[in-house]
Amino acid sequence: MPTPTKQVAARRQEPERLRPALTVRSLLIGTVLLFGAVLWVRHSELLVHTINLTEATPPVPAIAALLLLALLHPLLRRLGPRFSLTRPEMVLIYFFVAIGAIMPSLAVVRMALPCATVPFYFATPENNMAALQEHIPSWLRPDDPEAIRTLWEASEGGRVPWRAWVGPALHWTFFLTVLWATALCLTALLRKSWMEEERLSFPLLYLPLDITEGTEGGGGEMPFFRDPVMWVGFLLAVVFNIFNIVNSFNPAVPALGRRYDIGALFTERPWSALQPLFISHRPEVIGLGYLVLSAISYQLTAISLQPGAVALGWDVSGFPFQQEQGGASAIS
Repeated sequence: MPTPTKQVAARRQEPERLRPALTVRSLLIGTVLLFGAVLWVRHSELLVHTINLTEATPPVPAIAALLLLALLHPLLRRLGPRFSLTRPEMVLIYFFVAIGAIMPSLAVVRMALPCATVPFYFATPENNMAALQEHIPSWLRPDDPEAIRTLWEASEGGRVPWRAWVGPALHWTFFLTVLWATALCLTALLRKSWMEEERLSFPLLYLPLDITEGTEGGGGEMPFFRDPVMWVGFLLAVVFNIFNIVNSFNPAVPALGRRYDIGALFTERPWSALQPLFISHRPEVIGLGYLVLSAISYQLTAISLQPGAVALGWDVSGFPFQQEQGGASAIS
């Protein structure tokens, strides 16, 4: 039989475990962090084209937001329960940033909006792109030819013709909202089968759960930041990237770089079909690579098809269409 003291302690801990994840403070903090993530993604992916933060799995801004909350948790806990986020709130903020940061990224805004205007700006009698114009609804792109021109050439003084883009922006927002809502409904329908019948492990959940472990209740221990193996891997990635960064400013500093084109070694057909063939080594994503084993196996299969197709005389430009099939593989 539990003692009265233990019963009281259990009652005090019960509300903590049942506290909702969606609260006013989690929504406000998530919005602020998402705003910062969007500015980060906009600068790196759309302006300077240095790195695609949202192509990682999970997205880099979401991991950064979660690490920031976890590192600030001991300090906020000392200020009292009012300032200390619960574990469900932290995980919710992580998913909030992970989903929201993707929207202005390379795979959405940078592709969707320009692609809708390509047949109008690049149409010439030779490429016959004008035939595609009638198949693109007017609500997906601006009607004003000047707005389309300034999208590709920039406007005088850097002014954006927002009035011409209000309609397409609202329609794309509605479409993407319906798309995400549909995906959420499909997930809810398949959840029972995935969890109870197929017993999927959902490895993408491990990272946020491991980082936030120890933040619930009154405990202050966070095993993730006390794991020596994690710190060894983290420091290896840091040292590797520091040398690459310094090398970009001073070539005299040695650096391993990030990739090598070994396709130049294959000069005879059909092996020349492998060109270009890059071997990349990025320690910062090795720890996450096991989460996308199906995508990795697909890439290896696709590469092996190229010389075989050429040897059989099927020399089709773009085969085996890695980006197209990779997108379908990711969706499935």
